[in-house]
Amino acid sequence: GRPVMCIFDDDEKAENMKEDLQAMAAFSGLATPVVYTYSGDLNKRVSTLYNIQRNRFDFLITTRDTIEKHIVSRHNFETMKFAVESAYAREKIIDYLARNGYVRMDYVDAEGEYSVRGEVLDIWPGNYEMPLRLVFDDIRLESVRQFDAETQRSQKLLQDCEIIPASET
Repeated sequence: GRPVMCIFDDDEKAENMKEDLQAMAAFSGLATPVVYTYSGDLNKRVSTLYNIQRNRFDFLITTRDTIEKHIVSRHNFETMKFAVESAYAREKIIDYLARNGYVRMDYVDAEGEYSVRGEVLDIWPGNYEMPLRLVFDDIRLESVRQFDAETQRSQKLLQDCEIIPASET
C-alpha cells in the first residue's frame, strides 16, 4: 500500500504510536511495518530522509514541532556512492564530508565522524549501524568493510556503499 504519515503533538505520543503499530503487526502475525520516527534527533532525521526518498517505509511518525523546524529539500540532500574497483578523487570525498556535516577525528567512534589515515578512510554515516572503512590504492577503491567502532576490527565486506549527509545543511 501507500505510505502513511502521522503527525502528533509531542514525542511521547509519536513514540507510543510507533510501539502500537509494531505490537499490532506482531499480534496479528503480519510482517512488521517499516516505521520511521522523524524526530528531534539529527542522525535519525537524516537517516529517515534518506529512506523517505527511496520509499522504504510504511509509516512516518513525527511531531508538528519537528516537521516545522527541520525539513530539507530533496535537492539539497546529496549522497555519495562508492563501488569497489572504481576510482575516486580523495579530495572530493573529503570535501563532500566537510560540506555535509561530518567531523574529522583521529578515530571514528560515533555517527557523523570520519578519519583519514594514509590510504584508509573511515566514515560513520547514519544509514549504517556500524562505521565503514574504505581502503584505497591510490585513487582506486580497493575494499569497503563495516567495522566495530570499539575494537576497530573489520566485520563485514561490502561491494558498494552509499554515504548520506551527517546534517541537514
